[in-house]
Amino acid sequence: EVDGAWLEPTFSSRTFSGNIVMEWEEWNATTGQGLAQQKSNYDKRLDSMLSSLSEAKNLYTARYGRSLSDVGEHEEVYDADGMRWKVVVGRGAVQQKANYEEKLDDMNDSLAQINSLFE
Repeated sequence: EVDGAWLEPTFSSRTFSGNIVMEWEEWNATTGQGLAQQKSNYDKRLDSMLSSLSEAKNLYTARYGRSLSDVGEHEEVYDADGMRWKVVVGRGAVQQKANYEEKLDDMNDSLAQINSLFE
């Protein structure tokens, strides 16, 4: 690595007396933006998307007089044109992660119990 760039050699091959001979031709430098810059770009994009989502939620609330978070699970709602919509509420990533970690803890407890039987 030189000045933040990864150097990779480029080789060519030729045959000499039945043997393949590798010859060095040049070095190619590959420069990345670095982890800190990638994280900064990701955070900016995420903030922009969250801002757009917030704006869309506010527009929905202004138009229909209530937010989607006020709608119960599997409740039917109607838009201004009388079109019926069925709302399905998911658990979300936070709840899924909590459920996963709970199952993982239960499995680790079971494994610890089994291990204690063989001690």
